[in-house]
Amino acid sequence: MENTGSLPFLLVTANVGSVFEDPSRLLNIWIQEFLSNVASRRPAFIALHLQEVGGKTYEKSMEYVQEFIKNLCESAELADYNRIRVYLDEDYNSAEHFTALGNLYFAIRTIDNLQMWNFLTHEWETVEGKNIHT
Repeated sequence: MENTGSLPFLLVTANVGSVFEDPSRLLNIWIQEFLSNVASRRPAFIALHLQEVGGKTYEKSMEYVQEFIKNLCESAELADYNRIRVYLDEDYNSAEHFTALGNLYFAIRTIDNLQMWNFLTHEWETVEGKNIHT
């Protein structure tokens, strides 16, 4: 990537509860619209912050959440994004701690020296490959 002093990015926040309430009708539409925006904008970095991942009945929608993540990470539109971080709260059995939040980050391969702060070790870490944290 030519160093022009700027980095195009796409920041998205969405409440996807209704998508997971009717996944057979809405899930692929939502994914297609998101990927269409990625393809038309070609950002170098994408932050996708989601509320109500899995909908109101997460335990019934878990399989759709995994399909959702797989479809995004393996899409042709995101093929050039070789550094991916996914953070999902999937512990719906702990009602007092369950947030149903999801954070997905995609960095295009042309970004040099990508690092992320590790709050456990209090150090910057180089970001490589795909990691899914649940």
